[in-house]
Amino acid sequence: FFRPQPSSFDANVEVSADSILSQAVQGSGVGQINLNTVERIGNGLFLAHSSPFSVETANPDLWRITPMEVNDPSELPTQCKHGMIVQVQNSADSQEDDFYLQFKGASGDDGSGYWEEVVGPGVQTTLDSSTLPIQIQRQSGGSFQISSPPWVSRQVGDATTNPTPSIVGNKISQTFFHRNRLGFLSEDNVVLSQAGDVYNFFQNSALVVAANDPIDIQASSTQPTRFIDSIETNTGLVIFSETQQFLLHTDSDTLTPDTGKLSNISTYRYSPEAAPVSLGTTIGFLDSAGVNGRFFEMFDIRREGEPQVIDQTKIVQTLLDSDTDIVINSRENNTVFFSKSGTNKVHGYRYYNVGSKRVQSAWFTWKFPFNIEYAF
Repeated sequence: FFRPQPSSFDANVEVSADSILSQAVQGSGVGQINLNTVERIGNGLFLAHSSPFSVETANPDLWRITPMEVNDPSELPTQCKHGMIVQVQNSADSQEDDFYLQFKGASGDDGSGYWEEVVGPGVQTTLDSSTLPIQIQRQSGGSFQISSPPWVSRQVGDATTNPTPSIVGNKISQTFFHRNRLGFLSEDNVVLSQAGDVYNFFQNSALVVAANDPIDIQASSTQPTRFIDSIETNTGLVIFSETQQFLLHTDSDTLTPDTGKLSNISTYRYSPEAAPVSLGTTIGFLDSAGVNGRFFEMFDIRREGEPQVIDQTKIVQTLLDSDTDIVINSRENNTVFFSKSGTNKVHGYRYYNVGSKRVQSAWFTWKFPFNIEYAF
């Protein structure tokens, strides 16, 4: 409890805020709680204690009290303790629109300064680089350097307003680039970094959603979905799971967190052992659901409607093994090769297009005097 000495009724006696604040600092040890810190800063007092406490005043028109949780950021003082953090609660029943502000004093000192959006107290800010992909960079002298990318830490918000990317705690099945963003496939999520800042998977502000903010979309399906591979087309990113194919696209000119969509475009089985290949204007992928493998070709991929899919192994139904794990293509020679590691056979599919029409195709087999482990 604190009450300053009564001021004089004499109009000639000057009454200043300095004299009242000085009395408050001197009498700070009186009352129910002994404050650890009482500092005078400008026309205010900074109060701190190791345990939670509240401050009340009989004259709210004269004293403005700023706790660690406020509702209106416009009432924050212009002079404050350097480094003080407050949580702005826009609504009492939800934390999705809350954010944190920290006071930055001029030259790092208490007093005049400004409020800046920061990360919440005690919130984990960094990603564990030991569990994330590494990068291999070619140096000017021809050597290669292996290092961990400079992953950007969380700068604002908390786990609710600026959530951790869904790759944390889940395995990454593929890394790719799409529309100037670094992307990961992780379980049934597609995670894209900020546009132009490929190592940043956090928002720059918890107040608004910017067009270049990261994108984290989860697939919606009645079947268990685990994304395995993806391949880029002019329509969007075609993503393969074991039983379905999805298209990451946008109806707008730019791909943003608000415009990004993940649509189911087909429900063909897909072999997780063999990556899909681009045949120039179409996509080829392997299906190993039956006794033998089947090679499907997908074309006419659109944002609305289903693509066209053709089984190119219809005339050679028993040619490919069900566990074929090597699929490579040469677009210059219009040939796709298939092989099973540890065997000595390579099957080929040769095709010839005129414009958008395929006028001729054929299958063939090569047998080698040695077993094949890898091919490119």
